[in-house]
Parts: sequence; C-alpha cells; structure tokens
Amino acid sequence: MILGLDMGGTHTDVVVIDGKNVIKEEKILTSDDLLSSILEAIEKVCSGGIEKKLKRIVLSTTLTTNAIVQNKLENAGMIIETGPGLSEKYFKLNDNTHFISGSIDHRGQVVNSLREAEIKDNKAQFKNKGIKYTGIVTKFSTRNDEHEKRIKNSIQDYVEYCALGHKVSGNLNFPRRINTAFLNASVYKIHKKFVDSVKDALKLRNIVAPVYMLKADGGTIKIEESLENPAQTITSGPAAS
Repeated sequence: MILGLDMGGTHTDVVVIDGKNVIKEEKILTSDDLLSSILEAIEKVCSGGIEKKLKRIVLSTTLTTNAIVQNKLENAGMIIETGPGLSEKYFKLNDNTHFISGSIDHRGQVVNSLREAEIKDNKAQFKNKGIKYTGIVTKFSTRNDEHEKRIKNSIQDYVEYCALGHKVSGNLNFPRRINTAFLNASVYKIHKKFVDSVKDALKLRNIVAPVYMLKADGGTIKIEESLENPAQTITSGPAAS
C-alpha cells in the first residue's frame, strides 16, 4: 500500500492506494499547526492497522508555491562571483545580494583569487540583518566548485543553510543557477518546517515506510534530499494535481 499526502495552504488531501485501487481518501482543512494537520489526515485513512501495511509514502505540497505567489519568502542573502565580462546589475535579486572579487575561467582554472576580507564583510552584513539562509554562486562553478565551497566554509558557522550553484545543476546557465539558488535559500525554512512536521507525525504513528517528495517533473526524491534543493518542490503540488 502507498499513502499519498498533498498539503496546501487551505486543504490537505490524503489517500491510501493498494495497486490501482483507492482504499481510503480524505480532505481536511490545513491549520497553522502543520503537525496536527498531518496527524489528522493520517489518522483518518490509517485505521484498522493500515499503517503497518504501508510500503511507501509520497508527499507533495503547495506551501512553497504559495509563499512565492503571496510574497512571503524568507529574507535570503546572495553572494555572487560574476567574474569579468558580465555586469552585476543583471544579477541583483534583492538588497541582500553581494558581489565579490575573484574568478574562475571556463576551463576551471582560478584566474583571480577570493578576497577573504570581502567574504567576512558579507557575513557581518548578514549577521546585522539576521539573514540565516543564503545562496552562493560563482560563474563557472560547474567546472570548478572551489570558490563556492570556500565561501560556504567561511560563513557556515552563522548561516543555517547555503544553496550552492554547482549543486543546483551541472549546466553552465549562470543566471538560472543564480535564481534557483536564491529560491532554494528563500523557501528552505518553509519546506524544512513541512519536512520536520511529516517526520514527527510518522514517528508518533509508528510508521516506518520510506518517504518521498514529488518533483515538478513527476519524479520523486527522498525526503532528506529535498532539503538540499527545496526549490524542486515549488511545483510539486501542481504536479500532483
């Protein structure tokens, strides 16, 4: 049996299927207390020992989608290394976007080294504004991720989550990696609250089946992996629908 749960800002839908047969399905109102909503949904479809027969749990959500549409994203920071040839004005996403010196060429060779003083200054500004989530993207990090990793190491004792450009994609599309890293940082807190609530609910119900998140392309990833790139879940709800 498989349990599917789709949590939206208004309603939470849950279903249990066995093969191609729908065993139980319910729709409840989503409250601000995500844990209680998830528990209520699971309890409505898992009577009679069904939880012991579950082989897989698949989740989707529109919580991150709603946050974008309603402009309720976390105040995220960005550290970007553009290198030569690109104007910074095209990549400024918000007032917390910082551009640093240094560059790596298309072959992955370091052309200009990082300046630690600049990174420390960015970190100080994040602290001053209380920014805990940030994206770090350098132009050719898909060829050499050294600078992204060094920047992360310099600030990770303060920030709670860093979205690295080379972890987003192996493609060279610099603007897309910047925007995706920014979305990862912006929705991380919202998505982590959802993931933690799911884990707590399953633990309280003694459900030990593996848990997956639905992606926008209809594929799934393990729930722990969804925390690495939470932007993948932004359209999981519409994909489920």
